[in-house]
Amino acid sequence: MNEQNSPTLTGDELQAALRTLISKGLTFASCTVAFQAKGRVEEAYVEAARDKQRDGELEIDSSAVVSLSDDQGAYVMAWVWVADSDVWKGDVDSDGEPCLFENHYQCDDCGQEWTMNWSCACDDECSSCGKSYCADESVELDITGAPVGETP
Repeated sequence: MNEQNSPTLTGDELQAALRTLISKGLTFASCTVAFQAKGRVEEAYVEAARDKQRDGELEIDSSAVVSLSDDQGAYVMAWVWVADSDVWKGDVDSDGEPCLFENHYQCDDCGQEWTMNWSCACDDECSSCGKSYCADESVELDITGAPVGETP
């Protein structure tokens, strides 16, 4: 079948096809390998980009995708490291770790209720009577501060 007679898929049809392939095991990694630099020129751009990489900060895989430009160059796919602490804008614990757990407590002795955000599900002391308690409930938060599994 020549190109003129082949059916053209719409954006929605392509998205549906991709979702099906993902459900059958397609990964982003396998896509990058399929689209990676194949020719001598593209591979030269990858090597030049790898000279600019900074280990642990900016990295270029050997299977990088290259987008050649008419503007005397090319874009080379790279990975930029972003630490949780760069994203997290909430409280941090005494070690500087993001407080990704919202811990809820209630004192059996005096009835005081309180919430404390911390980097783990942990014990806390009642501010009224000083008794130590395990959290009644700990809600894990994602890096944006929303409960894990909650959709925006």
